[in-house]
Amino acid sequence: MKGPSASPALVGKVFRVFVAAYFLHGLQAYNLGPIPLDWISQVLLIGTAGYLAFKRPVPLPPDFIGFKVFFAWVLVVTVVASGLFDYSTYVPPNAANPYLIYMALRLNFFLAFFGAGYTVWWLCRQGLEERITRAIVLVGGFLALAVLYIFVAQLTGLPEPPRTRLGTSGFEQATEFSGGIVRALGTFREPSHMASWMMLPLLISLRKPFRLAGIPTAMMALSILLSASLSSFIALTAALTVGMLFFGWRSTRVMTSLALAVLLLGGGVLVFDMVSLSASKSKVSFTKMLQTRLEPLIAEKGLKGSNRIHIYRYAEQQKPGLAGIGWGNANLVFAHGIGLDVVATFSSLYLNALMSTGFVGLGLIILAVLWPIIRAISALRGRAGIAEMMAAMSAYVAWATLYTGLFEEFYPSFAVALALLAFRTRLALQARATKPSAAPGTLPPRLAGEAAG
Repeated sequence: MKGPSASPALVGKVFRVFVAAYFLHGLQAYNLGPIPLDWISQVLLIGTAGYLAFKRPVPLPPDFIGFKVFFAWVLVVTVVASGLFDYSTYVPPNAANPYLIYMALRLNFFLAFFGAGYTVWWLCRQGLEERITRAIVLVGGFLALAVLYIFVAQLTGLPEPPRTRLGTSGFEQATEFSGGIVRALGTFREPSHMASWMMLPLLISLRKPFRLAGIPTAMMALSILLSASLSSFIALTAALTVGMLFFGWRSTRVMTSLALAVLLLGGGVLVFDMVSLSASKSKVSFTKMLQTRLEPLIAEKGLKGSNRIHIYRYAEQQKPGLAGIGWGNANLVFAHGIGLDVVATFSSLYLNALMSTGFVGLGLIILAVLWPIIRAISALRGRAGIAEMMAAMSAYVAWATLYTGLFEEFYPSFAVALALLAFRTRLALQARATKPSAAPGTLPPRLAGEAAG
């Protein structure tokens, strides 16, 4: 279904607002007054999507259906559970916000997710897919440059921007982390947050190898390596593996992109090994640190061997049932159960879904995540647009993997990857419907107009 066309002026304004919001979401270590910049980013995305849905609506693609159903289930379970029991009594003494504001902020993550996804989908339908991906890569490259400078500044004592936001622990932001090596965190509050944010622009940049995009690609790859984030390495490995299995054999261009990524990361490991060994106070190399962190995971056959063992021990002792106790409420009960004076996190979207919304919620979120992948793979035919599909799919898979052991909330980057993947799936399905007389890799005028419109 074709949405109503919009004026070039409106399209340009929406595009600029999205780029600004995406950039602000990468400045998570900073506040504007008392307000974190990434909160402002979320408000911009929600407001933009709300305006577009009211003034120039475009239906979301089938790829979002599962997430809409899951969100509806979350609302029902949370409202009913909160009405039956007063979970505000579980708010920890050092929690940053009272119960109602805390719950509103939890809801805001969902709204920002749909806001980002809808805005990107709307812009793609207006023919701006290429401009969006180019902007994402350029913003990623700029913030990667900031990451590299701040990393060097921490080693040499050069000046760096003061961090104006509290850390994820609720206290002053830490700049030294466990592992025995210096880790880059850039404009973020944790190295793993920086690495995960870089995942989207890095993988999207593989759409066009050996061009100007190669410079930000190299900087983003190095930034991820300097983070020493094990969860991000696993996510990146999963993304590149999916790219090779489903796309690499279909196109030389795709295989070239993936090979470039592997070479960049492999070379970066060697460089970082030397840097970390010289900069580390305990003279621990990067590969030695990585081995130390991987061994418990392999020995314990999973995340129980990580530093999040307390989360999984707690989860094993619980009986979530079919419905759970509500989104956000489960975190408060978790904190109370293990004696934390701040809100606890499950560090996994899927575990959070289980503990908050029960086995029904877990099943819904798994189906929601898998459905866009199934649609994209089933739509693949020929080589037209294969590099773009690979980039979007890899970014989506990377974020789906990150949700297994790092984040428990929805983030705009995941929605952007989903929207780009959905648009590429739409084009692939339209290409299958073209007449045999059409030139390879092109769409008939009517379908091309729909894709752009």
